Amino acid sequence: MHALILKTLVIGMLPLSSCLFSNSNTTEVETSKTNTVSKDKSVEPHRYGGWYCPDNLNTFPAVNLSDWNTVPAIENRLPTEEEAKSGASLILVDTEKYPKAKALTMSLPKLAKYQNPNTQREDVIIVIQAVSIQEDSIVGFRFLNGGNGSARLKEVEFITKEKAQNLSKGKFVQHDYSIKAADTSIWKLMMDPELASLVQVSFDPQNQLSSDWRSKAQLNFNYPHKNKLINSFISDDFWGNCYVQNDFDQNLYTEKFFLTYDKDKQVSTLKIVCGPYDTDYEQQEKVLTNWAKRIKDLSEFGSFNLK
Repeated sequence: MHALILKTLVIGMLPLSSCLFSNSNTTEVETSKTNTVSKDKSVEPHRYGGWYCPDNLNTFPAVNLSDWNTVPAIENRLPTEEEAKSGASLILVDTEKYPKAKALTMSLPKLAKYQNPNTQREDVIIVIQAVSIQEDSIVGFRFLNGGNGSARLKEVEFITKEKAQNLSKGKFVQHDYSIKAADTSIWKLMMDPELASLVQVSFDPQNQLSSDWRSKAQLNFNYPHKNKLINSFISDDFWGNCYVQNDFDQNLYTEKFFLTYDKDKQVSTLKIVCGPYDTDYEQQEKVLTNWAKRIKDLSEFGSFNLK
């Protein structure tokens, strides 16, 4: 999902996308066959949704911080339906029902900080829309690590261009992999602790990890500098897809793995977004590429026991 339509609060579905939270009175994740870090239930979403779509990686891919001001945005006017669907905007208002609705006057896009109740940390976001409606001011934004959300205007703190210069200019590794295998077998290879040794060699060729590394990880991949896990969402039945998101407190590091399956073509697509990485970007891109290739090869050749 990516567009919030203020009409009858009907939300349009888009391919490969859904939302963890929308128009909800709770901020706690319910997952399938998973563990998750509990969320703060005291945070009440605004009346037009506590919109949180971190998995919408097609319409809103990850953005390196150095490129934040190049993303499309609609400023000082309400968007058209086409613009709301294209990724230039998020919130489409029915002006017949809400004739007093208007865009807030400000230059966009804007970089901001947002205390995200879902990741349990202060995330850096890119505001691409600001709207006044029914005496409420709301903003639509995209996350640097991909996906989108919305919040009250007062819930975000804008970052000046001068202060933005002092932020880390880390980059995200983001790749799509086509795998000729069922998503169930790929998911098992990614998640099953008993199969961790099959992929460990791809990111730990010297076998330097301690023997209990997998007991502390949320999937069969390990980034040594990720520090403390503060949020995890893992589901093998997420709107018909599989999705992993791990959020850490060090340098706003996040891992996203989105797995979809085309039954007609019998091909799965694995979308990977990890980062931001700083001086180790090239090294980690190589590590993730090797890991994904190992997942692909083992899945396609059936080189592991699925029982």
